[in-house]
Amino acid sequence: MNLKNYQLAQEVQSGQLPGGSVMTNQSETIPRKGEQGIPVTFRTNRFFSIGADWYFSTREGIDQGPYQSKELAQAAIEKFIREIAL
Repeated sequence: MNLKNYQLAQEVQSGQLPGGSVMTNQSETIPRKGEQGIPVTFRTNRFFSIGADWYFSTREGIDQGPYQSKELAQAAIEKFIREIAL
């Protein structure tokens, strides 16, 4: 396990992500910034696996990974979204 995956594994186990965010169930539909009051359209699943490795896709069509579990990929995408929102 590389250092990035190890750090994310620690965050997943604690249920906390850097910055005080708490992981949410990915099946929940959470409005994006500017979507309040607007019906949320269908969104595709951003997670996929190849063999035992998990990845996520960005809106830009870039695949990020590999991660050793889907939970690590979920933590990584939440961190990615927070960082690009800055």
